[in-house]
Amino acid sequence: MVFEFRSAYAEAKRKRHLMEFIDIEQAAYRMLTLETVQAKEIRQKIQNQYYEIMVDEYQDNNRLQDAILNQIATTEPQNRFMVGDVKQSIYKFRLADPTMFVEKQNDYAGENNHELINLAENFRSAVNVDNFTNLIFEQIMDERFGDIDYANQAKLKYGATYYPDDLDTSIELLLYNAKDATDFDNDNNDFQADGVEAGQSELIAQKIRQLIDNQSEIYDKDLQALRPVKYGDFAVISPTHTNELVLADAFSRYDIPAEINGAENYFKTTEIQVMMSLLSIIDNPYQDIPLVAVLRSPIVGLNENELAFLRINQKTGDYYSALRNFYDKYDYADPSDYAKNIYPKVDKLLKQLRMFRDVAQQEGIVALIWHIYNETGFLDYVGGMPAGYQRQANLHALYERAEDYEKNGFKGLFQFVLFVKRMQDRDEDLATTNPSTTEDAVHVMTIHGSKGLQFPIVFVDDISKRFNNQDLKGTYVLNDKLGIGITYLQNDSRELFEPLQKRALYDLTKNASLGEEMRKLYVALTRAEQRLYLVGNVKKVDDGADLVDKWLAKAADDSLVLSVAARNQANSFIDWVGPAIARHPNVSEQFGTEKDLKFLISDESQFKIELIDDEMLSKYGKSVNVTSLKDGTWINNTLSQIEESLEPTNQDIANVLNYEYPYKSAVKTTAYQSVSEIKRVFEDPDSIEMMNNPALDVDSVSANRMVQSQMPIPNFW
Repeated sequence: MVFEFRSAYAEAKRKRHLMEFIDIEQAAYRMLTLETVQAKEIRQKIQNQYYEIMVDEYQDNNRLQDAILNQIATTEPQNRFMVGDVKQSIYKFRLADPTMFVEKQNDYAGENNHELINLAENFRSAVNVDNFTNLIFEQIMDERFGDIDYANQAKLKYGATYYPDDLDTSIELLLYNAKDATDFDNDNNDFQADGVEAGQSELIAQKIRQLIDNQSEIYDKDLQALRPVKYGDFAVISPTHTNELVLADAFSRYDIPAEINGAENYFKTTEIQVMMSLLSIIDNPYQDIPLVAVLRSPIVGLNENELAFLRINQKTGDYYSALRNFYDKYDYADPSDYAKNIYPKVDKLLKQLRMFRDVAQQEGIVALIWHIYNETGFLDYVGGMPAGYQRQANLHALYERAEDYEKNGFKGLFQFVLFVKRMQDRDEDLATTNPSTTEDAVHVMTIHGSKGLQFPIVFVDDISKRFNNQDLKGTYVLNDKLGIGITYLQNDSRELFEPLQKRALYDLTKNASLGEEMRKLYVALTRAEQRLYLVGNVKKVDDGADLVDKWLAKAADDSLVLSVAARNQANSFIDWVGPAIARHPNVSEQFGTEKDLKFLISDESQFKIELIDDEMLSKYGKSVNVTSLKDGTWINNTLSQIEESLEPTNQDIANVLNYEYPYKSAVKTTAYQSVSEIKRVFEDPDSIEMMNNPALDVDSVSANRMVQSQMPIPNFW
């Protein structure tokens, strides 16, 4: 059945002239492994084309990709150079295989022609961050979990010796203690979290606000000096996008700017909902909810009473008919005050709708969206709202998605709206489009999105979130090496049985999934440069010592490494972090717990644990007078900050009119340049293309490429 499906699916794609990325990979591999004369010539030509094959992030390669590289690499001499860190292999869903990296690492460590270079030093993080990371992973990661012997092969070594000795490198485990409302004095408690996610978000927002208000200092590597912390120094890293809407709400109440490029929250933002409603009624105005959304939005600006006035005049039928009825029967001679105020807005909207339909039909969706931004001023409007840069980034993302949509050959406004609705239904949104902003804002992202980045202060959020075990809950389990294990149905008794094959595959798959989660935790912790906060939640903990005792019960007495059973039973990051830190002298001193400290007595990590409930959050909220921004408040706040403009002098005007930008060459130099473009600049001088290459002429380059005609020898040569 599987082979028949594969053949039918491949035939359907051939008929439509389509290929998926995996099809391209497999076709490349087949082409390189055929034993025909033509295939051998192609393979030899490709091998001769490359002097050296350099592979970055090798731990994220899969077996097929590695097989392709093996075919184009040479053996005499060997010309492969691979860089990677198996502890950061977190793309199992893309078939990345960390065991492939480990096999290569072990092979290169032997006596052969290969060379293994270990780069253990961490030049990113302060020593306390390194020590804390080692404290956790020496106890939880080994060859059985995580696919590597952390303590003996992969332990971090402190290399960032440029940090000053008196630098604050705090590490805290912040646990939101969820309690019932009856546990508090409600007369003095203004805040009650709507779920643990809201409590965690409030906790993070308060901590960031405290550090900003207190002008807490970090070390700036560029300035080589301490300076007050800025919003852009913070990153909030989570396992998933789930809590980003809640986090955005908490940040807005504390006036904390944030850059959030999540998938699940994207279509729930006001500006995108307004734009999608407008696109919907441009296609078909006979849709009540999108039409009213646009009328109520800043694009039109009707209030609730004015919307009711339109409906009262025609109580039956769709809302667009009521709108047209008001417009067509408008009494120019003696209009009421309500009608006089509404008519100009409705008139403008209907004229814009006609114009927008013409643009959509004649110029396409991309031109339509940009035309809407320009005509309505909506893009500029949202830029003046709280988190304005992020809102503008969201609108730019919509524009870029429409551009991708049309580039792939799809046309029509109706189809685009339908396409976006389907994405929304599947929670796929626009996660692949991450427009950057220049605002000094807190960075909010997933662990996968943070890979390769680093930040002075990192919050690892939601460490209590349960792991996603959907791959293990069905009636079958898939394994890329051993095949499939299926639940067996006994027809006579209608009973379900799990054969030994499925049980074995279940255990292997679960073990691999836990290893993946462990590596995700490692990636999250090592994004921090100077300070680290782990944020999770517990329920109804009256005494922190009781919580620590539960963690201690999972810690082994006779070994530094936690038992296999304890690690295998973990359902969240905190199930590893808690037992790993419970035996530390810091915890014993803070909570008065007793445990044999022989394994960690000399550990130099410095950290503390805080349990924070709604009452504590409420007290801080009162101290900074946090209130929700009501409609229009942000406008008044902005206007109150505008200083009186001074009357310009003749000299001021002359300076503006005669101004010449002093860095013209920088304007013509791109921040990004493809390898192909660089290659064209340095083509052989005898080449005809080189003689007429506009990339070497600064004045003729509109997009701005690298314009040096020579490649100077590096200083280290």
